[in-house]
Order: sequence, then C-alpha cells, then structure tokens
Amino acid sequence: MAVLALTTMVTVGVVMRYGFNAALTWADEISSYCLLAISMLGLAHTLNVGAHIRIDVYTQRIKGRARLWLELGCYAAGDVFSVLLLLGCWERFDNFWRRNTISFTDLHTPLYLPALMLLFGAGAFLLLMLGRTVEQIALITLPASTLHSLRLPMQAGERP
Repeated sequence: MAVLALTTMVTVGVVMRYGFNAALTWADEISSYCLLAISMLGLAHTLNVGAHIRIDVYTQRIKGRARLWLELGCYAAGDVFSVLLLLGCWERFDNFWRRNTISFTDLHTPLYLPALMLLFGAGAFLLLMLGRTVEQIALITLPASTLHSLRLPMQAGERP
C-alpha cells in the first residue's frame, strides 16, 4: 500500500512539475512518509522471510551445536539492536508528542504521526527478533538425537 502511494505521489509530483509547471509542495512530504513506512514496517517482514543481509562465509562452515550457538549469538546481538532501535523511536515519538511538533511544510503534519510508524515498525521487529531468540534457545536445549532428526532451515547459499 505504501509502495503504491509512494509511486503515485512521485509520479503526480513529476507530471505536475514538468507537465503543468505547478509543483505540488506536499508531494515530497507525503512521499517521504511513505518511504519511512516502507522501510520501518518492512523490518519485521524481512526478518520473517529470512531476507535480511547475512554474511555467512563462516557460518556455512560451522556445523551442529556450534552453529546453533553462533546463531543464538547473532539473535542476541539483534535483540540488543532492536531494543536500542525501539528506545530511540520511542524517544523521538515522545519528543514530538510532548512538544506538539509539526512539519514546516504546507501540510503542517504533526510529526508524532510519522514517528508512530517508526515506533510500530521497531516494536514489531523487536517482538519477532525475541521470538527467533527463544526458538534458537529451544533448538539448543533439544537432545542430540532429536536435533539430528530435525530438518533445520538452511541458510542462504547452502545446498542440502
């Protein structure tokens, strides 16, 4: 939805500016809010489908429980990052809310509204990251016999 809105706003803005010599002053602002929504709300989805960038040159060489522990370390680092991201987004939202900050454009958008997208996206990312950490802990605690019978998800570039 945000991608469609972004595409529409940019297209309309370009057509109005170059076709009719009448720039839409609000198109850039709405487009930036759409881009913000796409990037922040896409964090959790990208983690969910396993599409975040990974440097797996070394992790492909590690097998068994050592790999599970390494993955747990990666998820723990992701948890720390997610908490810091959420705290930063909360601080920004709270600042905009308390000061009733508005944009300096013609729309005079209350800036807590776009900050709300930041907050929601960071919160969803944190919840999913914590869920992945718990799943990894559950995998590590499984007995070796059960662990070998499971078909664990492969990482990017691995072959069965």
